[in-house]
Amino acid sequence: MANTLVSWRPEVVYGPVLSAHRQALVMTLAATKGITPKRTGRLAGSVKALPTGTESATIGTTLFYGKFVAGGAKPHDITAKALTQTATGRRRRGKRALAGGSFGPFARVHSPGTKATHFVKRGASTYVENFKVAGRAAFLRGVL
Repeated sequence: MANTLVSWRPEVVYGPVLSAHRQALVMTLAATKGITPKRTGRLAGSVKALPTGTESATIGTTLFYGKFVAGGAKPHDITAKALTQTATGRRRRGKRALAGGSFGPFARVHSPGTKATHFVKRGASTYVENFKVAGRAAFLRGVL
């Protein structure tokens, strides 16, 4: 049997890597929340990081309008829907008219769209640097 100079023990290497991944994920989440546009703070509060595996995660928002703030929206028309009937004959309320402030209801409104902020993509791009910082600290804790 040959003597080996270096023994491979996964728990010695893999433990600090997972620790660094978790720490980098926390740091990336904080960076993403920091650059999120804040009007009321609901959008920044809804940013979450969900681990999808031992070495991967998904960062995003749980609010419906988050995708429009992050990715933007093209200019479009919003039209009111008429009343419809269900299969049983009941009347279903649609958008009868859109609120127009003091001018009254409108049948159609033009939305100018929104500019994309890409806050999730910019926040997630900090992960590699965060992992390097967290990895150095994790390996130094294991060595010293």
